Amino acid sequence: MKSKFFIILISIFFFENLFGENISIVASNVTLEKEKNLTIFEKNVIITTKNKTIKSDYVRYDKKNGYLIIKDNILAVDDKKNTIQTNYAEYFEKKQVLKTRGKTQIKTSENYILIGEDLFVDNINKIIKSEKKSVIKDQDRNEIFLENFEYSIEGNLFKSIGSIKIMI
Repeated sequence: MKSKFFIILISIFFFENLFGENISIVASNVTLEKEKNLTIFEKNVIITTKNKTIKSDYVRYDKKNGYLIIKDNILAVDDKKNTIQTNYAEYFEKKQVLKTRGKTQIKTSENYILIGEDLFVDNINKIIKSEKKSVIKDQDRNEIFLENFEYSIEGNLFKSIGSIKIMI
């Protein structure tokens, strides 16, 4: 009997990792809404995944759908020390996609700063994109103004189908 229980327990942990990330969420205040299968986290919220930490003041977690609404004073940091700051984001656990709404700033580990709106960060395909106007600032204080861009994280390549303006 114990061995069957042990096998089932191991199977649950291994199969859960195949379908989504393991997420740990801690906060000062936690409210459960059982009928809606939601958990609300407020004050000093810290979300930890395999390779990133997200801090905010509010998180609404729909565990069934693997969907988080994150609000107020959001700071996300990955294992390479890239950061994202914004006030509203949605995180899709299974797709590993973070969507921000409103003003968003990304600072890379190489000290490039991207200031934009409504960013889409795809962690599986390693893409950051936005259809809104954005500005990139480099270490030499050069500025690149973009519209409707896509950035390949692995290839370090920016594409833009809108206008591009460089201020040196």
